[in-house]
Amino acid sequence: MKNVSTRVSAAIAALMMLGMGGASAQTVDTTTFQVRATVVPVCTIQANNVDFGTYNAAVAAPTDATSTITVRCTLSTPFRVLLNGGSATGGTIMNRMMSNGTNQVGYQLFVDNARTSVWGDGAQGVSHSGVGTGVATALTVFARMSPNQFVQAGVYTDLVTATLEY
Repeated sequence: MKNVSTRVSAAIAALMMLGMGGASAQTVDTTTFQVRATVVPVCTIQANNVDFGTYNAAVAAPTDATSTITVRCTLSTPFRVLLNGGSATGGTIMNRMMSNGTNQVGYQLFVDNARTSVWGDGAQGVSHSGVGTGVATALTVFARMSPNQFVQAGVYTDLVTATLEY
């Protein structure tokens, strides 16, 4: 009996496999579709403060400082960074001023380490131009205070606006 039962089980298993084999003979159809995005040119800007530290008017040499403006643009996007004359009363691009109440002290911002090219808006002074690389680019701001500015002691500040055109 055991032998007959084994043969019946084997026959049932074989019939089930034949039935399953018929299910795998399905018709298959495929298609494709497009995935699309339009990447627009974009840039971001971030600036760090310029800090001259302690200024001593009696020192014969100018007081220099540096800072950075960081620009990140999409690949191959041309850009320009412009600096205004600051917010101090009477300050201009070519004659920047820091204020402490009604007292003022002069300073200047440059695009070059030699501190010969004033960083401005292109009409006054020069702007900084570049082309986006897709990664952050640090632009150095070179700052200078002239010596012999014997003004009232205190903390002097100005607020400069950096504009990114692209």
